[in-house]
Amino acid sequence: SVGKTSFVTTSLSLVLWLSLFCVHQKSATAFTSTIHRNPFHFVPSSSVTTSARCNKHLLKMSSSTSTNNPSGENALVTSQDDMQQAKAFISKAISAGAPAYNAGDIEGCARIYKSTALKISPLLSMPLKVPLEEEIALQNDNDDNMEVAWAFRRQFDTIMEYQPPFLPASSSPTDRKYKLEKFTPQQLPEQPWNVMDNVMGGVSQGQWISNTNTFVGTTSLANNGGFASLRWRFPTLQNWCFAKGIYFRNIKHSQPSKHTFRLLVKDTTCEQIRGANFKVVFANPQEEEQEESDSIIYIPFTAFNQMEQMGRQLSGPVFNPTAVSEIGIMAIKPSVVGDFELTISEWGLYAPDDNPNDDANTTSQNINDVTVKVAAATNDKDGDSERLHCFEIRRKVFIEEQEVPQDIEVDGKDDEAIHILAYSKDVDGNIVPCGTARLLVDNDVEGNKVAKIGRVAVLKDYRSKGIGRQIMEYSVQHLNSVVKCQRVKLGAQTHAIPFYESLGFKIMEDVDEYIDAGNVPHRDMEQVFFS
Repeated sequence: SVGKTSFVTTSLSLVLWLSLFCVHQKSATAFTSTIHRNPFHFVPSSSVTTSARCNKHLLKMSSSTSTNNPSGENALVTSQDDMQQAKAFISKAISAGAPAYNAGDIEGCARIYKSTALKISPLLSMPLKVPLEEEIALQNDNDDNMEVAWAFRRQFDTIMEYQPPFLPASSSPTDRKYKLEKFTPQQLPEQPWNVMDNVMGGVSQGQWISNTNTFVGTTSLANNGGFASLRWRFPTLQNWCFAKGIYFRNIKHSQPSKHTFRLLVKDTTCEQIRGANFKVVFANPQEEEQEESDSIIYIPFTAFNQMEQMGRQLSGPVFNPTAVSEIGIMAIKPSVVGDFELTISEWGLYAPDDNPNDDANTTSQNINDVTVKVAAATNDKDGDSERLHCFEIRRKVFIEEQEVPQDIEVDGKDDEAIHILAYSKDVDGNIVPCGTARLLVDNDVEGNKVAKIGRVAVLKDYRSKGIGRQIMEYSVQHLNSVVKCQRVKLGAQTHAIPFYESLGFKIMEDVDEYIDAGNVPHRDMEQVFFS
């Protein structure tokens, strides 16, 4: 039949495409191995020199014109469409050039790379365009085709991996429109834990000198290594909903015209995937410290828009600043090879300075103002069970506000449930219960633990402060790491679906919309935990 023929033809086409893809991948690997000429794929010294030279151009151009304002805008960043087009040309060139090289046609590989360099140059921003055009001029009369191919391949790798660094934005304290909230010893442990490339066999080293806030060490390319990092685990999840981003004040580091560093953060979604985090690049290219200016690097949360795992991009939500579990700094090749040193005078969070008189802030919540925990069934110091606080919050929200019938709200499942309770400060500074959720755990037909989150409620005066999100994040983390569930479900009121989607839940398409809890439309949603 036509349908069957079409299916067979499509299948054969797919097999052929996969075969060609595998050939290209194998050829590209062979190309790399041929040039590196050793079993560990060490980067040769000539490659390091060129990478450092390229990086120096990137920083020099960035420092001369970049404003690096807190919105994350950078005048040197090319349009996303142009950059994607340039990368597409590079990918096409490598897929053609690598097989040519391995077939012995080194001249053909060099010709493909050179023509691609000329093609992509107009598409690039200045920090990438200048070193590429210098390389084009340098290789124009070079008769060594292997050297030409190598030179352009290094340029292509730099372009593919490039992230424009966040740079200092000099301003006086009187000009600053942001309120700075320095990280305190209560938030960050004095000594971070080290994550080095020895997890992959590398030999790089790094340490934190706490009395000077200095990260010092050496990155080594031996054994295919090349990074050193420090990680601070927060004792409790951080809710940074009041802030716009993270700032560094008056940093200085080794080789200012060459070295760049990474700032990394993890939220509860990252905690579900081994090695996952969000990273951005920052640097201070000033050769000398500016004594009279207050040099601050602003890095907005919106810059953390791509989750990755050991350099591999992952699909998933963007960084969630209301459930932060970890922060860190990293030195990594090719921008840092050899000895390095980074001193941070101060770092923390920046937020809009909407209240110059610094009165009590009642419109946003810091993690220090909110506590989320599993509610105890025993009595507290006032003789009240924490679970009774949960029931009272639900009564006010569901029965009084939403007019859910009491016989539906009180369903007889509370005794077997895990109850989550959130505390916050009221207008007088008293710690009071303000939000809750209920977790029901059961086994599916295959014996896997499955949980359902329900009865999520926050008192009216405490909404729009990130507390509901913090309750959900805590609940998901508790079910994943403590209860060891395989997946979690919930019945979402339809108006709240975008909120739950931002937490990683997906609509269960095999279940239609239904009416529940007193004539309120719902959709079932689910999140599967990573093993």
